[in-house]
Amino acid sequence: MTNKIGGYGNRPVHNGTGKSVSRERDASTSASQSAEGSKATTPVQITDQARQLAALGMRIVAIKPHPEVRADASYRVPGTGDPDGSIPERIVGDDGLLDAASEADVLILTMPLTDASRGVIGREVLAALPPRAWLINVSRGALVDEPALLEALRTGRLAGAVLDVFGEEPLPADSSWWDAPNVIVTPHASGHTLRFFDELVVENVRRYLADEPLLNPVDPERGY
Repeated sequence: MTNKIGGYGNRPVHNGTGKSVSRERDASTSASQSAEGSKATTPVQITDQARQLAALGMRIVAIKPHPEVRADASYRVPGTGDPDGSIPERIVGDDGLLDAASEADVLILTMPLTDASRGVIGREVLAALPPRAWLINVSRGALVDEPALLEALRTGRLAGAVLDVFGEEPLPADSSWWDAPNVIVTPHASGHTLRFFDELVVENVRRYLADEPLLNPVDPERGY
């Protein structure tokens, strides 16, 4: 059965007994483990996710291209995020994705779609996830090999998925995702917030007028 969630502010929550994994905006991943030995993986750049999971007693392990860089200088609403990178228990490079996935309860994708990241969650990563694992994609649908994910769900190889984005949007009425087992579909609304974008624009206008460096600049060479 597929659950369809409409409107804004809906946030599916999974609090399992194992790990969860996520890919962040700069193509990195993190994992966390609860006090009872469970792990979750969450994004480092989308650090508020890690902060909230850590508050639930989960240990965070981050996976990113430059694991030596713990600090996050991007804009955040005051009181949120993890600016000094102290939340993750450890941070490893991208080559640690498969190992993290093999211990995860949840794989969360929060990274940009680039030529390098397209299809990054393919059959190999999906096969590495334990049968208890869930996939949560709140980034871009093309990051995932959707036929492989659909097959894993239909065969029971994967416990479930929460999908806010798809390769084709809006989903057509005859899309296989509407009837996929153990899937929660949300309307590409996970990025909505009441404060972040408004405050970032105001702060960047102030910086622009003061001839100061802007926050969260786009790097054309990296593609985001």
